[in-house]
Amino acid sequence: MFTEGPAAILLNALLALAIFAALKRAAPKDDEILKIFLLALIARTAVSAAIHFFGIGAFFALDWLLYDKIGRDLADFWTANGPLTDLLRQRVFTYRGTAWGISYLVGIVYSIIGKNLLGAQLVIAAIGATTAPVAYLCAYEIFSNKRVAKISGYIVALMPSLVLWSSLVLKDGVIISLLIITIYSAIKIQKKASPLTIATLLLSLIGVITMRYYVFYIVAIAIAAGFIAGQKNSARSILGRSIAVILISVGLIYLGFLGNAKNDIEEITSLQRIQVSRLDLATSAASGFGEDANVSTTTGALAALPIGFLYLLLAPFPWQITSTLALTSLPEMIVWWMMVPFMVVGIGYSIRHRLRQSLSILLFALILTIGYSIMQGNVGTAYRQRAQIQVFLFIFIAVGWTIWREKREDRELLRRARVRTVNGDLRPVNPTQMLRK
Repeated sequence: MFTEGPAAILLNALLALAIFAALKRAAPKDDEILKIFLLALIARTAVSAAIHFFGIGAFFALDWLLYDKIGRDLADFWTANGPLTDLLRQRVFTYRGTAWGISYLVGIVYSIIGKNLLGAQLVIAAIGATTAPVAYLCAYEIFSNKRVAKISGYIVALMPSLVLWSSLVLKDGVIISLLIITIYSAIKIQKKASPLTIATLLLSLIGVITMRYYVFYIVAIAIAAGFIAGQKNSARSILGRSIAVILISVGLIYLGFLGNAKNDIEEITSLQRIQVSRLDLATSAASGFGEDANVSTTTGALAALPIGFLYLLLAPFPWQITSTLALTSLPEMIVWWMMVPFMVVGIGYSIRHRLRQSLSILLFALILTIGYSIMQGNVGTAYRQRAQIQVFLFIFIAVGWTIWREKREDRELLRRARVRTVNGDLRPVNPTQMLRK
């Protein structure tokens, strides 16, 4: 820790300062954003340091070992004329799959400060901490309600699973942050397009492609739907959204990120390939489920959807707690189950009263939920991938909680208004008249 710590903390602090400057530019008069960001950053940095100090990263996930190995090979290749290994050829320089983006990130960190695993963890912690204040901004942009925004931000800042996935050398924390930035930028463009928001949206979309290319197509559909619906339908607003779409599309094509679009779409929509992947997940570990399900046909996929949906959103269940790792998730799961009713209320309110503003989030969460419900056959993987959806669902939970609190406050106000003191006597009055007064 004493050899790796100083360089890691310095890089973490510099990146955090850059992120904070960007956040203050987005909301220059809002001090709450600093509190939320610092809380999220401290939580993730502390957990990263603890995991590194005790050497327990493998307890939570094993794929960080792969990214660490690729990052080391990549740093050697860039800075020390190292060999072009088969691992680099297959997992990085094909620019395909879901490993090359995180591998590049780790390789860049190792090239700057040496092969410092803690440094990579703290860089990801800083990126992951961005999720909370952007969730705050996103919620306020949609609902114009400070309470909803604050609840959203603080939940995302402190939710254990979101903290954990941002404290390891994994792509989960990075892609969650990229997704919320993407959606927030799209919502801002719906209101008013600017060169900065267009550039932010383009860069975040590129980041999503490098981390999980199939999620890019889902978020692109959600953004397109939001642009079509629009929050403002004036000629100027429509023109701004149209220019944004053109510039982003040209940018992605020019940079070569849509060169494999046809093959990508065929791959992610092939039910036969999904069945192979799902069966492997279901049979590769004790936490697998639905081994008998066959999603290689449309009928089979629809039949597997309900059970997949249930496991994706609510697993692990108490009877599935068969390991220490699963046991550590139980307290969070109990809290999450208690939040579900508020989520339902919040989604219902958003559909009725804020459909245009929240359409991109609703559509993205729905499509990704359906996709993962069909694809998933393992409780542990579902628990990790649910975080990509949860970060948006927490906004609706904040809405549901706020509605419940306001109704409760209204009932209390009406109860107090039923009586008033007149010459020392309590006399009932009409609460409506009292409220008007």
